[in-house]
Amino acid sequence: MTITFLPGEPNSLTTSLGSARWKDKQLLAYCSGNNLIILCYPLQLLQTIYLDADGVAVSVEEETSNIAVAVGRKVFIYTPVYEYSKSTQWVLSETLVLPSGSNKITDLSWGDEVELLISTDTQLQLWMVGTSLTPSRKLWSTPLANPPVIVDFTRDLSLAATVGKYDRLVKVWRRLSYDHDTVEFDYSFLPHPSSVTSIRWKLPFHKSESIENILYTTCTDGMLRVWRPVNLSDAANMQLWATIDLYEAVPRSLGGQYRSVCIVDNKDLSIAAESLLTRKNIWNHTKAKDPLIDIIQSKPELVLITDNLGHLAIFGIDYAGGAKQRLVRSFLIVPASLSPTIKLSKNCKRLSMFAYGVKTNNNTFDLSMVIHDYQEGSIKHYHSSLDVLLDPVVPPNPTRKFSLDSLLTGHNKSVQRLIRSSDGTAILSCSRFSENILWIPRALNSCSDDDNMTLAKYAYLKTSSPVRYATVSSYGHILTTLLEDNQIVVWDAKKENSLPKQLCSIKISPMNGGLLSYLLLPESESQDRLHILAIYQSRSGDAWEVRLAGDNGDVSTITKLDSFELPIVVEENETVENLYLVSAVDPVGWEATVGESLDLFQRDIITTVSATGVLRTWTARFNKLSQSIEWLESCKIQTEITHPSFVLGSSRKKVAISNKSGTQLSIYDTRQGILEFTTEFAVNQSITDLDWTCTPDNQNILAVGFMKDVVLYCQLRFDYTNKSSSWAPFRNASIGQYTTHNIGDSIWLSNGNLVIGTGNQFFIQDRKVDLNDRVTRKIMGSRITKINDIFSICSVLNGPLPFYHPQLLIQSVFAGKIDVAKRILVTLLKCLKFAVVLDSSVVDVTSYLDLPLDMFFNAENQETNRFKAGKFNQIMFEMAADDDLNQSFNTKVVEKLIDKLQSVTLPFLTRHQQITLVSTIEALGEVETNKASLDYNGIRFYLGYRLFKIHLTTQDGMSIRDFNWALHSKSQEVLLNLVEKSTTLVSGKIWQTYKDFGIPYWLNQTSLTEQVEKMARSQFLEDGKRDPTNCTLFYLLLRKKQTLLSLWRTASWHKEQQKMLKFLANDFTENRWRSAASKNAFALLGTHRFEYAAAFFLLAGSLKDCVNVIIRQMKDVPLAILVARVYEGDMGPVLKDLIERHIFPDAVQSGDRWLVSWGYWMLNRKSNAAKALIMAPSSIVANNEKQKNLSFLTEDPVQIFLYQQLRKHITSSTFSSGYTTPNIGDHSGCKFLIDLTLKSEFSFVSTVASLYYRMGCDVLALDVVKNWDFVSIRPSSTPNGTKTWSESFSTLNSRVNSQFDLARQNPSNIFGIDDVISGFSPISNRGMTGNIGQQTSSPAIASNPFGIEDNFTIPSHGRNPFGIVEDTTPRSRQPLGTEVAPATDENKANSKSEPVKKAEAKKMFVPPSQIAFLEPDMSAFNFGN
Repeated sequence: MTITFLPGEPNSLTTSLGSARWKDKQLLAYCSGNNLIILCYPLQLLQTIYLDADGVAVSVEEETSNIAVAVGRKVFIYTPVYEYSKSTQWVLSETLVLPSGSNKITDLSWGDEVELLISTDTQLQLWMVGTSLTPSRKLWSTPLANPPVIVDFTRDLSLAATVGKYDRLVKVWRRLSYDHDTVEFDYSFLPHPSSVTSIRWKLPFHKSESIENILYTTCTDGMLRVWRPVNLSDAANMQLWATIDLYEAVPRSLGGQYRSVCIVDNKDLSIAAESLLTRKNIWNHTKAKDPLIDIIQSKPELVLITDNLGHLAIFGIDYAGGAKQRLVRSFLIVPASLSPTIKLSKNCKRLSMFAYGVKTNNNTFDLSMVIHDYQEGSIKHYHSSLDVLLDPVVPPNPTRKFSLDSLLTGHNKSVQRLIRSSDGTAILSCSRFSENILWIPRALNSCSDDDNMTLAKYAYLKTSSPVRYATVSSYGHILTTLLEDNQIVVWDAKKENSLPKQLCSIKISPMNGGLLSYLLLPESESQDRLHILAIYQSRSGDAWEVRLAGDNGDVSTITKLDSFELPIVVEENETVENLYLVSAVDPVGWEATVGESLDLFQRDIITTVSATGVLRTWTARFNKLSQSIEWLESCKIQTEITHPSFVLGSSRKKVAISNKSGTQLSIYDTRQGILEFTTEFAVNQSITDLDWTCTPDNQNILAVGFMKDVVLYCQLRFDYTNKSSSWAPFRNASIGQYTTHNIGDSIWLSNGNLVIGTGNQFFIQDRKVDLNDRVTRKIMGSRITKINDIFSICSVLNGPLPFYHPQLLIQSVFAGKIDVAKRILVTLLKCLKFAVVLDSSVVDVTSYLDLPLDMFFNAENQETNRFKAGKFNQIMFEMAADDDLNQSFNTKVVEKLIDKLQSVTLPFLTRHQQITLVSTIEALGEVETNKASLDYNGIRFYLGYRLFKIHLTTQDGMSIRDFNWALHSKSQEVLLNLVEKSTTLVSGKIWQTYKDFGIPYWLNQTSLTEQVEKMARSQFLEDGKRDPTNCTLFYLLLRKKQTLLSLWRTASWHKEQQKMLKFLANDFTENRWRSAASKNAFALLGTHRFEYAAAFFLLAGSLKDCVNVIIRQMKDVPLAILVARVYEGDMGPVLKDLIERHIFPDAVQSGDRWLVSWGYWMLNRKSNAAKALIMAPSSIVANNEKQKNLSFLTEDPVQIFLYQQLRKHITSSTFSSGYTTPNIGDHSGCKFLIDLTLKSEFSFVSTVASLYYRMGCDVLALDVVKNWDFVSIRPSSTPNGTKTWSESFSTLNSRVNSQFDLARQNPSNIFGIDDVISGFSPISNRGMTGNIGQQTSSPAIASNPFGIEDNFTIPSHGRNPFGIVEDTTPRSRQPLGTEVAPATDENKANSKSEPVKKAEAKKMFVPPSQIAFLEPDMSAFNFGN
C-alpha cells in the first residue's frame, strides 16, 4: 500500500525551492501558495506547514536541517524535533522581522548554522539566527540600487554572490571581518555579455574542508561560465577560467529552443560512484581499463545540459588544486542524443535543476535529479544509474537514462471539490477562485502498471467567475460549468496542455440557493448532444440541450428545454415534501449510461431524500418526440433519518446515507428495499464525504471520508448463522501525518485508485494492500491467502465460497443436499491426503476440489449418483494404499478428516471458520449415525443445534428457524433424546436448557407436558435447597396442587410453610378462594416476585393474567408459550391471544417471517403459515401498527424450502382427485393458490437467489432458479358455466430448465454473473423471452414469456411499465391473514363500474425492485452485489 502525493504546485520563483543533505537523505523544501512543503528522498512527505501568506524564498541549512522561509518582511526559522518512534517534525523556533525600511524579501542563503544572508528589494542584510540562549539580530546591511533576485553564500562565509533582475553584472562580496560586532564586506563585479540567469558556488565535501570557491554562472547568451580566483590569497579576485557553449553541446538542429544546466558536484558524484561500485563490484569484474573508472578517478564535476525537448548532453570539468594552479579542463562525456532523454513538459522555457548522489540501499539507481518546471508548475524527480548515464553509447531507448520517479504538483489554492468523469478517466478540481484544473491519471515511466500512477495536468480552465457546479464527460473532453455569475458554459478540452476552448454559453435566471444538483444525463447515444439537468429543492428542475459542432463547421449551441417536476407519488395521508438533498448517482461498473427505454431495469440517475428521511431513487431518459426529460421513481424507502448530512447512490443499486450529525452511516439496497448495514461513529468523528466504486466483478466499495482519513468499506457475505454484519471496513487511508489540513473531497479513479484532496494537495491511494495495516489485518483475520490489492480482498470477503467452507456446507444441508455435503467432505479428505503443506498451511487445494458443478443442479436423488473424480484425483487415488479413502461418508471418514483439520490450515478460512467446519463435520457424522431415525427436518434442526453449541458465547439460543424445522419434523422424540443426550442437564437449569432449544415452540403437547413435570422436579432440587417456591408455577401448570402441597410439608425450614399449607388446603374451584389467590398474586407483583405471582394467577384459574405477567414483567415469551400450551392445549384462546397480540406485533417489527409462520401454524391457519414465509410480515398480519423492518437479516433463503414443504402439504390434498367445483369456500389449498400469485412466487425465488449470491453460495442460487417448480392456478369457465381450478406446475419449470441446460452447454452466462466457480463469462444485456420461446413448442408471446395460460390481461402500455394485472377480478384489499370470498360475476360487474383510485393503483402495482416479472431482460434474476 503506497500513497502517491501531489503536495501542491510550486510557486513560480527560482528562490521557492531549497535542498540539502539530511541524515543520508536528500531534504527538499519548497513553497506552494501559502504552504511550506517538506519532503525527503526516497520520496516521503514529511510535513506541510501553513504560512500567513505565499512564501517567496526557502533555504535549508545542511548541518542543522533548519529551514528558513521568507513571507513578506518576515523570515520564519523552523527547527527539526526528533521523537522516538515518531516522524520528524519541524517547529517554528525563530521569527526574523525586517525593519520597516525594508520591503519585500527576494532571496535567502545560509552561510552556516547561525548566519543567514537576506536580500530584499532595497537592501542586502546578514543576520545571526539566535538560539534559546542568544537572541537573533542583524549583523550587517547595505543598500542596493538594483535589488538582487538571487543570492548565494559560500559555506566558509568568505564570499557571497548576488545578481539582480536582467543584470549583466554579478556582484561578488568579500568578507573583511568575521567578528559579529564589526562585520564588513567589499565587492567586485563579474561582467557578462547578457542578462545573468543563474549563479551557484561549488560545494565542498564537508563544511570544514578548505577549497577554493568556484562560481558557475549562466546567462541568456547560452554559455556556462566557470569563475575561479586568480590566486588563493585573493579569493575575491575572480577570473573566467572555462566556458561551455550550451547550444553547441545540444545543437539547435534537434529542435529545442531553450537550454538548462544542472551541475553535479564532485561530492554527489562520489556518493553515486560508491553506490555503483557497491552494487556492481566493477573493480573486481573489469579486466580492461573502463572509461567509467577513469571518469570517477579524475573526480570531475558533471555538467548536464538539456533543451526544452529533453535532449541531453553531459560534460565533465576538472580542476587543479594546490599550488600548481592548472587550467580548468572541460570535456565531453556523453554527446547529445538524437531523441529525448528526459521527459519534460511541452513548451517549457524555464527550468531549475540540481542533482545529488544516492547511497546504496538495494537501489537500482545511484543519481537523482530534481527539475523545477516553472511553465508546468511542477517539480519532477528523476533517477538514473551512473553507468548507464555516463555510457557514451546512446541506447536504442535514450529515456532509460533517466526514469521519472515522482511528480510534485497540485493546486496553488485550496481545492473545494473534485468532479469525476463518468468513466473515471479524468478529474476536474475546482478552487474558491478561478483556478480549475483538469487532471488525467498517468503512469510514471510510461509503464502500464496501475499501481505506479500519478495525476498529470491536462488543461487549465480559466473562468470569469468561480465554478459553482461542473460536469465532465467521458475522457474529460467536454466540460460544462455553472458559474457563480449564473452562466452555463460548455468547454472543449480535447487538446492537452492548452486552455479549453469555450464552445457556447447561456445566461440563466438566478437560482436563489434552491439548486441541489447539477448533472449530465448519462446517455449511451453518440456524443453529438448532451443534456444538462438542474434539480431544485421544490422538486422541479430545468434542462438544457447542448448540440456539439461536428467536422462540417457548425457552431455548438445550448438551448433550454421545458422545465420538469419529479413525479412523486404519495400514499394516502402522506404529505408532499420538498427535497432536502439530491445527489447524482456514482456511475460504477459497466452501468455507466442509461438506455432509451424508461423502466426499472435502467440504472439510477439521482438519489433524493426529504427532511423526514424519505429516500427515493430515480431514472430518466430524454424523449425525442416531446423533447423533454421523463422521470421514473425506481425505489422508495422510509429511512427515518431526519435532515441527513450526506446521501449518495451507486449505479449498482446501493445508497449510503448519514444522519444529521454525520456520526451514523447506513447502507441500503434499493433493488430489494432493505437495510444492509448501519454503524455509529464517535461524536468527534463525523462523515465529510461519501464515494462509491466497484471491483471488476461488480462488488461495491464505499469510501467514507472523515476530517483526517478515509475508511474503505466492502461488502461481506451474508451470514445468517451468526447475524454478522454485511459491510465492514477493510482499509484506512490516513493523511494526518502529512498535513494539518482537513480533507476537502475525495474521488475514485477507474483503476481503483482513490484521490483525496486536502488544501491544495492531492493524495493518491493506490489499490495495493498492506497486510500490516490494522484495519486490513482485522478484517482478514487468520486467513491464509494471497492478497494483491483491494479487489482481491473484496473477492475473498464477498466472492464465491470454496466448496469446503462451512457456510456452503450448512446451506447445502438446509437446501436438502446433504449428500452433496458428504461428497465434498469425502473429496476434501482425499485431497488433504496428498496435499502439499508448508508451515501447516495447505497450498495446493483448489476452492472447488475438482468436483463437477452439476452435482448441485441435479434434481435426481444424489445418493444414487456415483462419485466421479477429476483426473488429478483419479491418478492420485490409484496410488493410495489406504482403502478408507475410497469409501463413502462414515464415522471413520469423520475421524480422519477432523484429525487432519486439527493439524493443517485450509486456504480461504479463518481459524473460527475451520472450527465451525470441524463442528459441522461432527454434526454430519452424528446425523449419519442416526439417519435411520431422523427425517430431513430433524437433520436440519440437529445441524442448527450443533452450530448453537459452538456459538454459545455469541448466541443467546437457537433460532426460530431451527424451531420451525423441529415443529414440522416427524422425529421430535428422537430430537429430544439427542439434545438431552449431548447436553448436561443440571438440576434447576433444565428450563433454561429447554428454553435455549426452543422446546415450547415445537414439541408436541403430550411430550411437552411430560417435560414440564421433569422441569418441576429439577426446579425443586435446584442447588439442593428443596424450595417449593421454585417449582410452584410448574406444578400448578400441571394442575398438581396436591403434589405441591406435599412438597411444602417437607419444607419445615421455610418461613412461609405454614401459610402456604393453610392456603393450598382450600378448594380453589370456589370463587372465594380464586379471588383470594388473585389478590395474593397482585400483592406478589408489588414485591416483584413475578414468577410466584404468575403461579398464583394459575391457582386462581386465570391463565390469561398468568401469561400477561410472564410476557410483560418477566419478558419470557417461551415460558408464556409453554404455560399456555400445557394448561389449555394448542387450540386454546389464550395461546391465540398471545400469538396475535404479542408475538405477531414483535415479529412484524423485527420482520421475522419464521416467527409469523410458526404463529399461523399454531393457529391452524396453514395457508397463512406458508405465505408468511415468502411475504413481508407487515403485509400478512392483520391490524399491525408496527413499522416494517428493513434489515437484510429479515430475509433467509432457507425459508424457500419450508415454504416448498408447506405448499406441497396444502396443495396435495386439493388436487389429489382433480375435482371441479363451483364453490371453493372450504378448500384452503385453492384459496392459498388464488392469493399466492405466480408473480409473488417468482419474486421470492429471485430474492432467494440474490441472497444466496450475497452469501457466496452461487451454486445454490443457480440451483434454486433452475429447479424450482412454479405453481399457478386460475379460475376458468367451463361450457356449463361452472368454475374449474387448473394448475400449471411444470410448464414454466421445463422452460427455465431448458434455459439453464442451454447455459451449461454454451460459454455465456445468461444471468450475467461473474462466477469464478462456474467459469461462465458474463454478458450484460441478453434477453430471456426469445430463448424460452425457442426451447419449447408452447406459444410464448412478448407479454407472457412463460407461455402460461393464467387469464392475465396484459395491456401494451400505461402507468405500469410491465403491464401486469394480478387478476381480472378486482377485489377489496384485505390483510392476507383474512379469508377472501370468491369473485362472482356480480362482483366483477360492480367493480368495473368504479374507477380505481390513484392510491389503490399504487398499492396494486408492485415495483419490480421487489418483484421482477415478465421483463425479457434476464437482469430480473437479481443476484445482488
